[in-house]
Amino acid sequence: MVVVRLLGPFELLRDGEPVPLARRPAALLAALALRLNAPVSYGAITELLWSEAELPANSRRAIQTYASRLRDVLGREAVVAYGDGLRLDLEPDQVDLYRFRRLVGTGAESTREELAALTQALDLWTGAPLSGLAAEQLVDAEAPALLDEVLNVAERRNELRLLAGDVDDAFVASLRRLTTEHPWREHTWCHLMLALYRTGQQGEALATFARLVAVLRDDLGIDPGAEATQLHQRMLAGDPELLEPTPSARAAAPATPPTAEPPAQLPAGS
Repeated sequence: MVVVRLLGPFELLRDGEPVPLARRPAALLAALALRLNAPVSYGAITELLWSEAELPANSRRAIQTYASRLRDVLGREAVVAYGDGLRLDLEPDQVDLYRFRRLVGTGAESTREELAALTQALDLWTGAPLSGLAAEQLVDAEAPALLDEVLNVAERRNELRLLAGDVDDAFVASLRRLTTEHPWREHTWCHLMLALYRTGQQGEALATFARLVAVLRDDLGIDPGAEATQLHQRMLAGDPELLEPTPSARAAAPATPPTAEPPAQLPAGS
């Protein structure tokens, strides 16, 4: 089975083995996979594949050539000419982004079921989205929104773990990595503070708030929001309810429900 990976280094796999693609066909496949089973105009594809300085004399003909190469790899039915553009026809689970969204959108009946579904979805996240693609316009246009979508789900999963009382050293370590790699995610800092507090590291929890203040002031020129500030005040006061996932403690962990399937951020005209 063919699988396209977007939520990390870009890859095309067949039966688990990487399939090599040249630079432009790979970028075309990624652009089409982001709008799976929907038409993408030649104009939108052109904006994603080339800068003005790189623009070929006939971009439409070049795109059609790359599409032909993709058909050689994926099959003739996979890349369909549709009006003024192209459409990639694959099953949703053949593109990791759409499998991710399906898992996130699963109607879980319990916290345990939702936590399991989100964990399975996040297993598909293998690094910086679209990394390795030699298509700067495409990566700049699409990767930030993809990363934000994944991080929203990670925050929701971490919130559920806190509410379930599922806090251990490995969980704390994972939160530390997230705050290091994505230091402007205030919700994640709150989760780290609360996890530290519940594992008996109250001093480190307070020091974490100080680091958050420094990061936000140095990088963005702002102070932490109300949730982080209120959580810090409750820790200073030694609020015993923070030690257990009670209704009061839940208010300290900001809710970040993810959007199951936001629209892909393609240029106008797609």
